[in-house]
Amino acid sequence: MPILKWMIVQNMAEDATTDFTFTVHRNDYQRARAILDQTSIELGAKKVNLLIS
Repeated sequence: MPILKWMIVQNMAEDATTDFTFTVHRNDYQRARAILDQTSIELGAKKVNLLIS
């Protein structure tokens, strides 16, 4: 079952890093978190911030 993404925003910082911001439905949080954790390792991400509202 696919995870529904409502919005994706990409920002480029002055230090040449890139931020991705996106929303997912609460029901998809656990699956999205697992995918994000694995992908961030593969990409060598500096950090992952999550906001639940």
